[in-house]
Amino acid sequence: SVLSLLIFGSDVKSDVLINISKSKYELKYLLLVLYLVISAMHMPMVFFAGKEAAIFIYLEARYRTLSAKCEAIKHNSAVKNNDVMNHASRSVILDMKDVEYYGVSLSVYIGVFIVALFVEDLGNIMSFLGTSTGITLSYILPALFYIKLNKNS
Repeated sequence: SVLSLLIFGSDVKSDVLINISKSKYELKYLLLVLYLVISAMHMPMVFFAGKEAAIFIYLEARYRTLSAKCEAIKHNSAVKNNDVMNHASRSVILDMKDVEYYGVSLSVYIGVFIVALFVEDLGNIMSFLGTSTGITLSYILPALFYIKLNKNS
């Protein structure tokens, strides 16, 4: 924060990237490159779960491999019920073609990059996600669980 105050003066915004983009100095390019390097090193860890979820959704929608593997392991193996999903998910990703794996991974990263380019305030996106998740958890999922559990009765 002291460095920001020294570089940008009293016109410091709460988001460092907004300050950098409005800067008239050549230092802004160095700061942007450093921020890009830090993001490139940090993003794979942050978005790993999202990337894996996107891969599972793609594989299940295209080939139904995850559900087929779970059923095969469940019926033909001595694997405990708790470990069926872990065992199936590991083998599904390992069996995936390289082109598909890197294509889905790259699509997730490009999507995140495009959102980061065009959205300055993440407050609106977080509000939308929080609202839609809250409604889903409060109203939609309990009804679906009730229907699923009482389907056979």
